[in-house]
Amino acid sequence: MKIALIHNRNAFRGEPHGTELRRVFERARHETAYVSTEEPDWQRVVSQGIERVVIVGGDGTVQMVAPYLNGTPFNILPFGTANNIAECLQQTYNC
Repeated sequence: MKIALIHNRNAFRGEPHGTELRRVFERARHETAYVSTEEPDWQRVVSQGIERVVIVGGDGTVQMVAPYLNGTPFNILPFGTANNIAECLQQTYNC
């Protein structure tokens, strides 16, 4: 599956380049297109051929990304402070 990883660099252990994050998905045999929300024109990653978007961050990141999904299925990896949106959508997990 081709996945777009949209990452708030302050999330997922504060990993600045998403290297370990990408590895997790690539080990599961997913093709990944990675972008940080800090990059200009990060919205370009949500394009044809992307089968799912994974938003890595908190409520602010989800609110920033959601308007650009255009019906593309998504999941949230809730690494924010409150993660209220992920909680409402039942996309939280226990470690």
